[in-house]
Amino acid sequence: MTTVCFRVDTLPIPQPRGRPCIVGDGSARVIVDRKHKVGQFKSDVRSACYLAFKGPPLTGPLRFDLDVILPRPKRLIWKTRPMPRQWHDGPKDCDNLLKSTLDSLAGLLFVNDGQCCWTPVRKFIAAGDESPHVLITVATLDDVCP
Repeated sequence: MTTVCFRVDTLPIPQPRGRPCIVGDGSARVIVDRKHKVGQFKSDVRSACYLAFKGPPLTGPLRFDLDVILPRPKRLIWKTRPMPRQWHDGPKDCDNLLKSTLDSLAGLLFVNDGQCCWTPVRKFIAAGDESPHVLITVATLDDVCP
């Protein structure tokens, strides 16, 4: 069993939805804004992975754990009360955060993101002394289901 764990110290950015646009011949196409911040997030994830994992891409079924720690909003910052980590139930969707992370690692950590069979994603609001980051753990699974 192979396990790879690493931390990416960057602001987590979900994969944006494509925006429909009509081109000259009347056909609809989906275009993603190239100026979106997700490109920098994907680059940061790939750089952190490259430092943590030097082997060939993993093959076979994988478990992909993603812990996303998002910035603490100003309304939850206090001077005298403790500020522990909390669950984040805000607008950043787990599936879009997972998609941007998986897309950045395809071909580097694993061959294809379709190999990820078990993908728990957890979103948190950072504790008072934490900065935004992403924790990624990838482990190979046995070929036989439990």
